[in-house]
Amino acid sequence: MLWRNAGNDSLTQAIRNARADIVTLEEISRFNLPILKTLQPDYPVQQYCPFRKVGGVAVLARGVTATDRLACAEDLGLAAMEVEGPTGRFWVAALHLPWPWPHEQAAHVERVVKRLESLEGPVILAGDFNAVGWSDAVAQIGAAGGMARVGPYAATFDLPLVNYPIGIDHVRIDPPKTQEIGRLVPSSPRQRRRSRPDPSRPDQTGRWSGSRSHPL
Repeated sequence: MLWRNAGNDSLTQAIRNARADIVTLEEISRFNLPILKTLQPDYPVQQYCPFRKVGGVAVLARGVTATDRLACAEDLGLAAMEVEGPTGRFWVAALHLPWPWPHEQAAHVERVVKRLESLEGPVILAGDFNAVGWSDAVAQIGAAGGMARVGPYAATFDLPLVNYPIGIDHVRIDPPKTQEIGRLVPSSPRQRRRSRPDPSRPDQTGRWSGSRSHPL
């Protein structure tokens, strides 16, 4: 999602069409917060945590029961809940990290790692890391949850000024559980390429050709 989008009808329909069991969302701001209520009939199990002006993060699920929830922490950008489905219990989390140096990503990663280390059981985490897949930030978070990165390396953001495409959105999953819960994560997960908003398309999702939501 894009925090300043007021209309997300096309994104909502794309999520429904994907028929994913679990979806993670980032940049849920005051402008697009109604999308959670819109998707409530399709995804009745939800966990939302606010995060800065850019918007909160959420996990949406269907066909499972929420058995535990990680309490939202102030200024963390992490939402997580434990769910129970046909294959057993596991945690699903949505994450949004700040930008790296000279911003505060490193300190933020330390806080996220501590929270992830408190979770018991396998973890699936998807979100906007604002870091490339081979970065230390992505590695630390993956190690904290015993997770490996899945999916292709794809461009999801164009660096300003140089207009160079990089991939900063990732899905990580507990490797031993990959076969058991693999149906939740497509082998080639949709990726979205961020683009400049087109004022002639007020309902466009801006950054979505697959995700700043991550259908799992």
